[in-house]
Amino acid sequence: MPHEAARDDAGAHPVLVRMRAIRPELRPSEQRIADLFLADPAGTAGLSVAELAQRCDTSTTSVVRFCKRLGYEHVRELRNHVLRDVERETFDTAALPAVSGDIDRNDTLADIVAKVSLAETLSLADTAKVLDTESLRASVDAITSSTRVDIFGVGASSWLMRMDSSSGKSSSSR
Repeated sequence: MPHEAARDDAGAHPVLVRMRAIRPELRPSEQRIADLFLADPAGTAGLSVAELAQRCDTSTTSVVRFCKRLGYEHVRELRNHVLRDVERETFDTAALPAVSGDIDRNDTLADIVAKVSLAETLSLADTAKVLDTESLRASVDAITSSTRVDIFGVGASSWLMRMDSSSGKSSSSR
């Protein structure tokens, strides 16, 4: 995401969602900063610029550049928005069992279900926050007015479906 686009977007969408979205495009030093925020948002928001740089094995300049890349002029603004996002995510997941970390070989089946539920709940909430409903409406209109729709998947979703709206017939293959 270009710096200007990130700046225009600051505050429009939750900062943790934006961090996850732009992470692949960041420099390695900025990725380490994003990773620290995503692993422990509340704890990281309490760090000074120097502490953040030290924990991420980078410079204070990289920390400031990371903040600006997300559209913030000051680290303080980023911290405030991260803390607000933590509150939002806490509210979004309040009804789910308390679990943390990635799925581990020692997890019980209940732990695995709870971790997957938490990840999916946050993912759906993140998607809802950034979804452009006008684009979605245009896509729905384009699909419903099409005479034929081909749907492709990759990897575990590798399937193909063809629907011919004039005949109402559909076919699929794996």
